[in-house]
Amino acid sequence: MRFPAIAAFILVASAFGLAPPRAEAQDFPKHLKNCRKDATHFERDEGQFRVPDANGGTGLVRLVSQNYTCQHKKEPWTEWPKFYGLKDASGALIIPYQYLSLMPYSTTGALVQVKGAYRTFTVGKGESKEQFAFEKATFVTPPMQCYTRKDDGVSAPMGQTWYSDIDGVGPSDVTLFSPSGQPRLLKNMGGMDLVPAVQRIGDVFRARWRDEVGVIRTGLLDLNGNRVSPVLAATHEWSTVLQPGADRLAKPHCSGEVSYDLLLEGPSLDRDPAKYHYGPLYTLIDRDGSPTPLPPGAAGVIPVNNAGQNFNRKDQKNNTTMWAVVFPTATGLEFALHVGPPGEALIAAHNAARYSELSWTTNGWLMAKAVADGRWRMFRHLTDIPVGQPNADMFAAHKSGETVIQAEIGAQEAALAAATAAKEAERQAQLKRNYERARGTGLICQYRLDSTYSQAHFEEYLDFCGPDNYPEFRQLATAKGFTQQHMIDGAASRLRRQLEASAARMRWEEEERIRRMQNANKDSGASYYPGQWESAIRNAGNVATDAINQSSEDWLQQRQDQYIADWQRSQRAY
Repeated sequence: MRFPAIAAFILVASAFGLAPPRAEAQDFPKHLKNCRKDATHFERDEGQFRVPDANGGTGLVRLVSQNYTCQHKKEPWTEWPKFYGLKDASGALIIPYQYLSLMPYSTTGALVQVKGAYRTFTVGKGESKEQFAFEKATFVTPPMQCYTRKDDGVSAPMGQTWYSDIDGVGPSDVTLFSPSGQPRLLKNMGGMDLVPAVQRIGDVFRARWRDEVGVIRTGLLDLNGNRVSPVLAATHEWSTVLQPGADRLAKPHCSGEVSYDLLLEGPSLDRDPAKYHYGPLYTLIDRDGSPTPLPPGAAGVIPVNNAGQNFNRKDQKNNTTMWAVVFPTATGLEFALHVGPPGEALIAAHNAARYSELSWTTNGWLMAKAVADGRWRMFRHLTDIPVGQPNADMFAAHKSGETVIQAEIGAQEAALAAATAAKEAERQAQLKRNYERARGTGLICQYRLDSTYSQAHFEEYLDFCGPDNYPEFRQLATAKGFTQQHMIDGAASRLRRQLEASAARMRWEEEERIRRMQNANKDSGASYYPGQWESAIRNAGNVATDAINQSSEDWLQQRQDQYIADWQRSQRAY
């Protein structure tokens, strides 16, 4: 059985400085010594969590920690162990600071790590006798990810032990902890493409597994781990997000997310499964696993588009802005479109317009053929807003809509180009003002001239910076009438100036060296100047290096002699 590491430590080289106060007695790992309270952040707030309370509601608890600085016994390292505790909503400490990890499952209980195993801790009673040897223990949280961790809800801790040697891939045994601290073991959960094996969806847990023939099955459990649904087929989560341009502040949801729903997968609407067009038919299910009532004649719903990555949820791929309620007819299918969550779509379908066919452009824009007039319409991306003129021919309707969109894009690009040109003109004017300011400071070589600069500017720049300060200068200068001889003279002027500056620097350094030698040690209180002592320091370093090398050679010779003696002794033993 594999157990998690005792604690996660950060290893760095220890630093010099005043020692912080000594730590109180703790269960520190044996390889550490001289543990003291962390001088900067001894007590830390790790986050606030919303958990069930004893009355069936919810309450707030706060995960806190105490942090220490410890020396490694054998290595020159410093490590920072952390011990967790728990506070209630009033700030009172209800679980002491002594655990390597702590995951609350209610306002009065938590799963705590004691060395290599886990136990439950109940406020007023302490640790349970039963131990759990999980390979991994994590929070099972509601799927909303846009909130910070301090505001994220926590439903229960979950422990996992895998059947295979690779965590997170194969099937596993999962243990959930109810708000009363009772464990519920679920065997052979998850597996390939079923990660996580158990997930929080609303106020229930969704557990997934494969049956004996490999078919995906789903079960729903309440927060106490009790079954609330029969065994279901494969289920999928879909996030409905706001359409582009919608007022995000008007929605009380998570950064533009309208709803997060669980749907049961049904048969494909495509007669040829190899030609994916509509995809599978979905049934919206309630939290007890029962199907949501459908309008008369409806068979289910399908997402109308894929809105791309939803950054509100980690690894969430199923995102849409629109749903279509599907009605089978004698001649085929009809669809009622709705921008919003699938539950609203079921209600709106009673009097919504019907479409006999749906299609999508290569860039994902929706085309729909209305039952009322038999004409195709193109809708703006991720919306139900038509664009262009409807037409009985789908390609003509698409061309009309695309013409409008391209005209709008062209107008936007023209406006952007005009704004960019104005900004560039302003920037060039500022550069010229900066250039004039820099002429007397020796910084003009940091600038680039262009064709709008005068002949005098080019002459000055060539004399001061040479012809090769930036690649385009020669071409610009030639256009201004400068000859190859001008370039040669400019390069010579630049080189002569550099040589003069180098010679002046050498003269200054020699004068400084002589001054340091003349003033060395005349004033015992003066600062140290390298001078006549440089040779002595260098010689002392050479002597020290020779001594180290000789010591190393002596040590190696001693080890070699000892090895030979040990070998000879072992031969005599036989």
